[in-house]
Amino acid sequence: MRDTYIERGGRTAYEDALADVRGGLAQRSDAMCDGGIARRHTGRRRPRRRDRHLADSVLQLLDRSAPDTRIVVTAHNAPVQRPVNPEGGPLARVSMGHPLAKALGAEYVSVALTSGGGRTVMNVPDPAHPAGMRQSAAGAPQAPPDSVEALFVGVPEAQAMVVTRALRTHARRHGLPEPTRIRIRMDDGFLPVPVSDAYDEVVSVPRAALSADLTE
Repeated sequence: MRDTYIERGGRTAYEDALADVRGGLAQRSDAMCDGGIARRHTGRRRPRRRDRHLADSVLQLLDRSAPDTRIVVTAHNAPVQRPVNPEGGPLARVSMGHPLAKALGAEYVSVALTSGGGRTVMNVPDPAHPAGMRQSAAGAPQAPPDSVEALFVGVPEAQAMVVTRALRTHARRHGLPEPTRIRIRMDDGFLPVPVSDAYDEVVSVPRAALSADLTE
């Protein structure tokens, strides 16, 4: 059937349609996993297929584009980080950023976005929901001392940015422990990540808001 589809629609159209199908299946698989459906059968968190699909889509688009093309992908902080996550943790073992960083090297720039407070979402287990959980509004908790958000407490009313390699340089210059694993805001909590390896820059805004807040 593949040859027939290519003959009638062209190879590019066929590859795009196939990628869309794979992406839909990856999204469904991840939704089942996030809701606990797959985890009840395996006893552990499965790799996120969507992250691999997203990375492949970016690389495919770059292959079809001019050599100087730059692509900006907006995503949560977890998918854009470079390193592989620890086995058995709450995040996908291999995120979208890992294969992109391996393929693009220094051309891949990862920027995390966080906030000093405001409103966020909270995932609540709900067996009656198709996804196994539901989301509700929650206040963003105060930044703990061992979080990247604590770096921005001196500028609570302004947007700010830190270049992560500067954190490592500062630590080495002053004989301080390097910030290998500090926490970063995720939904209504904080997760430990290797910030200096995961991101090139971290941008902080004073307060986060939900899309529902923008219509009020």
